[in-house]
Amino acid sequence: MKYNIKTDDELMKEVYAYFGLAVYFGQCLEQALINAISVIAASKEMKRAGELFEKHQKEGLEATLGKLCSTIKGLAPLSTELQHELNEARDMRNYLCHNYWKEKIFLMTTTKGCHESIRNFKSYKIKFESTANKIETLEAQAYRVLGVSQENLEKFTATYISQETQKEKIKYQSIYPHSF
Repeated sequence: MKYNIKTDDELMKEVYAYFGLAVYFGQCLEQALINAISVIAASKEMKRAGELFEKHQKEGLEATLGKLCSTIKGLAPLSTELQHELNEARDMRNYLCHNYWKEKIFLMTTTKGCHESIRNFKSYKIKFESTANKIETLEAQAYRVLGVSQENLEKFTATYISQETQKEKIKYQSIYPHSF
């Protein structure tokens, strides 16, 4: 088989782009779980809502996906279907991040194999996104319990992003003073 540098290199870039997209959506699922856990925990103890929210945000960032799945199952009544979907997404994400390339690197030796990897990554992405959306529904319900409207949440998010952006700018100005 003759190696076509332009075509084959473009296909390799596409494979790795879809891999990155799938991993990104796996991380979106993790963050959706952290957010939902934080809000659900806060909604259960209104007097300590802020403290509990912060605590679960911090702990969540250090937790594994498996731990996050266990935590949310202990906090919220999940349907059997959602529990199954969450377990499946967890297993898929762990496989993708820890074993996919060990077991499937041989696919990269052919055009057909590369396209199979792309199909796999697309299906992982869809699974992670779908599961994250369902978890975000639980989060929205908990926000309603706390009395937080969608409008207020959007305002808070915009303010938070602005503040964090400013913090990063200040941090990098001190490191690279001539860049700004």
